[in-house]
Amino acid sequence: MVLIVSLAAIHLAIYTRNIDVKYDVEDLKRTLLKLQAEVRELSSKSSEKEDLKRIEAIARGKLGMIRPDDINYIVSPATQEIPLEN
Repeated sequence: MVLIVSLAAIHLAIYTRNIDVKYDVEDLKRTLLKLQAEVRELSSKSSEKEDLKRIEAIARGKLGMIRPDDINYIVSPATQEIPLEN
């Protein structure tokens, strides 16, 4: 009789632990889904911040920067090539 009660107690303990583990797994799955959603959101924000057109617009608008190929040079007669005398 003691053996049967012991086996029943062990079975109950294992069954209870199994249920606890299943709840833990479900909690972890929910946490994983939340974290994956957060990663997608942060990735989207990161892509938005790294958009080169947006960065260029900020550089031009707020900082007054211009692209190097947009520079217009003015050549005056004084800066034209002066022939070297021998």
